[in-house]
Amino acid sequence: MKPKILCLPGSPRADSTNMALLGRFAEATSDIASVDIYRDLGRLPIFNPDLDGPARPEIIDRLEGALHSADGLVIACPEYAHGIPGGFKNLLDWLVSGDALYDKPTILVHANGRGRGEFVRAALVEVLSAVGANLINADAMSVYLVSKGPEAVEEILCEPEIAAKVALVARQFVEKLI
Repeated sequence: MKPKILCLPGSPRADSTNMALLGRFAEATSDIASVDIYRDLGRLPIFNPDLDGPARPEIIDRLEGALHSADGLVIACPEYAHGIPGGFKNLLDWLVSGDALYDKPTILVHANGRGRGEFVRAALVEVLSAVGANLINADAMSVYLVSKGPEAVEEILCEPEIAAKVALVARQFVEKLI
């Protein structure tokens, strides 16, 4: 049975470079893993501890269910103002009181590259440590896609060296889950 991987993009943006990178990750492992990309980030309500219980929104239950059923987690998060984007931090805040991330094998990939993204990586490492995630690699892969349009992103991700790098990281992660 193929391992199940859930990819969490840190931005709900339609032309997100991180979403494009996760798409390539999914393609690179389609024969050896079942990969889902979470697409409801922009629909999550603002975290409110008063709703974290019987009044919990159904969308949060679905998120937790997806995380519980996943064997591994891939996070691709942009850096906003030297930190985690508000929407993605909100997602993580909803998960703090539960165990959906506890001991979950996790890698971080980035569409930043060239020395960018170190602040968001550090912030994610801190938050993921707080919730007990099993962070296998805080910088599994960085591809410089910042400020590139969709066509340029596609061209870069199709370059043989980049495509090989994505495939290698993706397959190595899947092997850790088997």
